Amino acid sequence: MSAVTAPPPRVEIDLGPGYPAGARVPCYDAADLLAGGSAVQIVLDGQVYALTLTQNGRLILTK
Repeated sequence: MSAVTAPPPRVEIDLGPGYPAGARVPCYDAADLLAGGSAVQIVLDGQVYALTLTQNGRLILTK
């Protein structure tokens, strides 16, 4: 499996109530991550997860 670099964040969004004032996180467009496909793999601490777009347009993250 070759590593693919995620596209840069399009925007940063505020986390809102319950988070420190001004707390922001990168926000990615799912279409950019999926690059025309219906699934991508995401690796965290050596564990591989699948992010899948369903036929109903929902995203599912599975291990």
